[in-house]
Amino acid sequence: MVQGRRYALLVAESSLLALVHMGSAELFIDQGNITGAQEEIDLAGQFLKAVVDPLGTAELERVRARLALERGNLDLAREHASAGEAAAGAGESPLLRTECAAVGAAAM
Repeated sequence: MVQGRRYALLVAESSLLALVHMGSAELFIDQGNITGAQEEIDLAGQFLKAVVDPLGTAELERVRARLALERGNLDLAREHASAGEAAAGAGESPLLRTECAAVGAAAM
């Protein structure tokens, strides 16, 4: 993860920087560090504002859905998962669309 972050900073590519922060957010979610996850998600969102990246947006919504699920907010988890599915569809990624749907299903 450290090397990925260094490379992302070196090339200063917003989508890549967002992806690095989303990866960190997922690690924090897995560790139960909700605050750290939220901070990383917020940073990823800031980087994605600078670009048009439907797959990055889908991934961010999927991670947001996971965090909402971890917090026990099922309605918000389904909302983010649905937004992720739509963005993944726009980006023509059936795999990412399925991953978003899986998080949404977990929130049922």
